[in-house]
Amino acid sequence: SREDLAHSVRQILTRSPGGGVRETVGMDDSPVDRAQPNVGAVSLVGVCIDAADGESVAAFYAGLLGWDITASDDNGWFQLHDPDGHIALNIQQEAGYEPPVWPERSAQQQKMMHLEIEVQDLERSLHRAVALGGVEAPFQPPDRDRDRLRVVLDPAGHPLCLFIHGE
Repeated sequence: SREDLAHSVRQILTRSPGGGVRETVGMDDSPVDRAQPNVGAVSLVGVCIDAADGESVAAFYAGLLGWDITASDDNGWFQLHDPDGHIALNIQQEAGYEPPVWPERSAQQQKMMHLEIEVQDLERSLHRAVALGGVEAPFQPPDRDRDRLRVVLDPAGHPLCLFIHGE
């Protein structure tokens, strides 16, 4: 029903005083079991990035992360898997793709999200990203230490952060 849908959509996470998640509650503040029998287990298994040229973006991330392209199709879809088996990165070719503008500007295509990639050696990782077709973003956040974090644009124009642990 419409009420059931509204209830499901409007579930919120309440926080304990220590900052951790205490429980999931519904609109009427009643507890909701996270492992709902009608839903079963729920896990985030991947992220999908849109691009005008799926192959070049897939090659970029495969080279940058050291992951293999494990699946693809004839429509410009590629899947890369974390060798440790955690999460997949999917690249999906879209004919109408518009690259985001970085930094964001009003009335222009905005980024919807960005990837945070922890690296051991920032300069070497930055050079590798550029060699793979990425570009060091001309704008770097002025409130961040350039020796610890750099914004890179992938071949499709998506910003991503390369950073040293602790940044």
